[in-house]
Amino acid sequence: MSGPVGILAGGGDFPQRLAQAARDAGRPVLVIVIKEFGDAARFQGFPHEVIRLGAGGRIIGALRQAGVKQIVLSGAAKRPSMLSLLPDMWMAGALARIGKAALLGDDSILRAVTQLLEAEGFEVITAAQLRGDMLAASGQLAGPQPDAATRHDIARGIRILRAMAAVDVGQACVVQQGLALAIEA
Repeated sequence: MSGPVGILAGGGDFPQRLAQAARDAGRPVLVIVIKEFGDAARFQGFPHEVIRLGAGGRIIGALRQAGVKQIVLSGAAKRPSMLSLLPDMWMAGALARIGKAALLGDDSILRAVTQLLEAEGFEVITAAQLRGDMLAASGQLAGPQPDAATRHDIARGIRILRAMAAVDVGQACVVQQGLALAIEA
């Protein structure tokens, strides 16, 4: 698809790299820097607005005014407290529609937010859909080839992560000699 793409930018450098990659591919970009998470200084030279998370109506309006049809959610974010949102009318309605997903895991919240944005007429795409060449290739990226014991630990880690994903808990685990030493929750 051509036309402007919206990037809802949280923290870190990936949103800025994504904006540059989209521009390099000939896509106009509007970056919405989420005030609580992103750093507007990273987006000098890009059309951008800094908008607080609770001002969902303003975010939607800015995206529409720029002619954005596709949106990428990118960058680090932490779960805000409901009180810190100070929701505008749009966000108050959105929170009501999200309902219990706000009390569940991060994946549940992201799915609910995606559904809200799609109900507003936007297509939520991944960074890979925008610029797949920005992501690491599958397979081993560095280091020595794993031996049989390490491959066993890797397989166990994958099983653990799949079980955790089913209940929307965590994204990482550490396995050594078949034992789960740590999980991210």
